[in-house]
Amino acid sequence: MPSLEIIIRKSSLIDLHDIAKIHLACWKENYKELIEQNFLDSLKLENLLKKRKKIIQKDPNIQLVAVHDNKVIGFCDAGPFYSRQNQHMSREKKAKFVETGELYAIYVCPRYQNQGAGRALFFQAKIELIQRNLLPFIVWTLNDNYISRRFYESLGGILIEKMYGEWGGQKYLLVAYRFEK
Repeated sequence: MPSLEIIIRKSSLIDLHDIAKIHLACWKENYKELIEQNFLDSLKLENLLKKRKKIIQKDPNIQLVAVHDNKVIGFCDAGPFYSRQNQHMSREKKAKFVETGELYAIYVCPRYQNQGAGRALFFQAKIELIQRNLLPFIVWTLNDNYISRRFYESLGGILIEKMYGEWGGQKYLLVAYRFEK
């Protein structure tokens, strides 16, 4: 598919609904057959709107959106490295990481995937992580999400870790990719 004409900018409250809709659509589309369907069915737009509003209002980290034809088609969040609650990372495990940054989320509306928006978001987030001295950085993805894994590998990610995360009471194997430059 050809690349789209994309603008990457900081997200704001006006993007709240678009980001939540993209987040929901990506989980329901990209994670079917990877995550239990009951959990995917339990995801609600209202909950994602509340979560996103809190992130935009209170989180000082990197929050970007990809815009095509004045429409938000993707988003990305990044910032300092931390252990997400669903990863249950021990202090010992966290201490072995040298990463100072983390790409927390990157999602592109399924209709616009494979057209350059994900790469554009990734590279802008990388620039901002570098500007904040948060290099090297890490990104986690599902072990069985081969599309996501190929994406990160094509961008130079180095597989460094595996661990389990939990959604809906089920454990899923996650893999971590490091980006050093």
